[in-house]
Amino acid sequence: MLELANALKGKIKFAARGLDIGGVDLNGFIEDLFMAESKSEIASLARVHLYRGSTLFETLDGESQIDRGSLTSSLQFKIGNAAGSASVNFSVPQLAVIALFRFFFIPPESESPVHMDMHLQGYVWQPNPTWEWSLTGKGSRAGLARNAVVVWVSNAAGRDCRHHAVFQSDYTAAVGYSLALFVQISNSGPVVYQVGGWGPPYGIELRVDLLSATMLLLVGFIGIMSVIYGVYPSRRELPANMVPRFYAAFLLAFGGMLGILVSHDVFNVYVFLEVASISSYVLVAVGNDKRAVSSAFEYLIMGTVGATFYLIGIGFLYAATGTLNMGDMFTILQDIPVNRAVQAGVLCVILGLVVKAALFPFHGWMIKAYSTSPAFVAVFLSGTATKVMVYLIIRVVHNVFGPRLVFTELPFGTALLTLAAIATALTSVIAALSRDMRDVLAYSSASNIGCIILAVCINTYSGLAAAVAYMVNHSIVKSALFMVSGGIAYHFDKRKVSSKYLSLSKALPHVTSAFVLLALSLVGMPPTIGFVAKWHMLSSFMDARAFTGLVVLSVGSVCSVIYTWRVVEHLYFSSRVVENCANDIALKTPRAMTLCIWIMAFFGFIAGAYPLPLTSVSEQIAADLFFHPNNPL
Repeated sequence: MLELANALKGKIKFAARGLDIGGVDLNGFIEDLFMAESKSEIASLARVHLYRGSTLFETLDGESQIDRGSLTSSLQFKIGNAAGSASVNFSVPQLAVIALFRFFFIPPESESPVHMDMHLQGYVWQPNPTWEWSLTGKGSRAGLARNAVVVWVSNAAGRDCRHHAVFQSDYTAAVGYSLALFVQISNSGPVVYQVGGWGPPYGIELRVDLLSATMLLLVGFIGIMSVIYGVYPSRRELPANMVPRFYAAFLLAFGGMLGILVSHDVFNVYVFLEVASISSYVLVAVGNDKRAVSSAFEYLIMGTVGATFYLIGIGFLYAATGTLNMGDMFTILQDIPVNRAVQAGVLCVILGLVVKAALFPFHGWMIKAYSTSPAFVAVFLSGTATKVMVYLIIRVVHNVFGPRLVFTELPFGTALLTLAAIATALTSVIAALSRDMRDVLAYSSASNIGCIILAVCINTYSGLAAAVAYMVNHSIVKSALFMVSGGIAYHFDKRKVSSKYLSLSKALPHVTSAFVLLALSLVGMPPTIGFVAKWHMLSSFMDARAFTGLVVLSVGSVCSVIYTWRVVEHLYFSSRVVENCANDIALKTPRAMTLCIWIMAFFGFIAGAYPLPLTSVSEQIAADLFFHPNNPL
């Protein structure tokens, strides 16, 4: 029976203007369905009639698909002032169901729509329903807008991704709320919330300033793009029974990163750091690549080492200051002598974050994690995980320790600058010599991280602004390039740029053309976001007379031209043709994947053509941090 269920495979699409269902005994339908012994008995359980004209249902469309014993169905309908959708996942071998039924309707003599959700989960003979409902008035219009965006994106991406609506709605909500928070903070200043009403130093404080809001928006944007992009690759790279658990880990990692960005308590940051890290280990380990488990284990070891150093450093600093609140710790550290406890605390915290950020020579775990994890996991982690750690380095340097303590009174700034310079140059050279596309992108990420930290370490206003702009650029462009890599691997399941990605420009025109645009941004050609970021980086090095920075940035840029051109050469100008692929036949890439790639590429182009929003925000962030009235330079 189990083998038969796993062998089931098929797809049904249906659409009708009218549908009439009758003769259904809802109380005994499930039992009667399993007791039926013939097709005629099944047909007698319900009478279904389709009409060309309108009946109860004004519109109805959807589809069902079964693969490896898992039945996925999606349905959308409209009845008068009501509309709804249903997403159902039914496991035939386990006889278990997970379903979401969503309804919108406007009650009579009312202008406020009502939103209702019914979640159904469990075995078919004993499902567990839960209900949620809300009146969509002024206070909940954001929720209606969120669901409207989900419906639009799902329809644009294809009906097969509608059963991911729950995950999409979570990420869309995060992006929407982050955008609203960003606008509020831009106009009114930081937002502070004291958990339980307890102020510092006793209570936990959440604080969002312009830097936090920018990172919240960036992480949320990368998150929703990763989820939509991963609808189709997840079916090939994940076992069917692992999908719900995988997305649970995905949401935990996402939530942990958001917690890091809003926390103003150094120990609370550690808690969220562990939540995000442990979930990320799971994300890397799943998938079909046999190397993923060993990569996840190495990621686990290095991540644990980094988190342990951070925690030890927090212990030393707490012993020296008696507080865990970032603002209080900053104030106290400026007034007390720099004793051994302070020195050890600063060293351990910075060392732990450097390991977590994958700065040379601690970048090995990142290369393996990005190369062996599922494609859409690499998309998500490359744009978020290490960038959140770089954010933490900026945060602790400017809001916990103070630049004077790190760069003047202690020698840690010089050591950090040296590591960043080596990382920028050396890992760029390794990327130029690599033959695997995802290895190239991973080493390129290590180089870019070094460049960002190098700009922070020159300890100038322009350097900090350039670091923020470059961080936004790298997050978007590198995630999009991993999307391109996954889009090619989706068809061929091969990644070697030297012998496999040959003459694919006609077979995959949309994917390869997006790679060219993104490669221009990675190199730093105008008018892309990469040019804006590198120009600010170059200007900051020149203003600070940091000639070492100029040299390593030049080396990194030359190497980026080499390794991106090699890929373009193989995609467009190779005389060889990839196996089993005629050069004049375009392969069909799922719309969800193509849409996400081009949204990211288009955003990078627009941000470069109209750079004022990015530059003004990054300069304002640098001004808030560098010229803070309590921040001694």
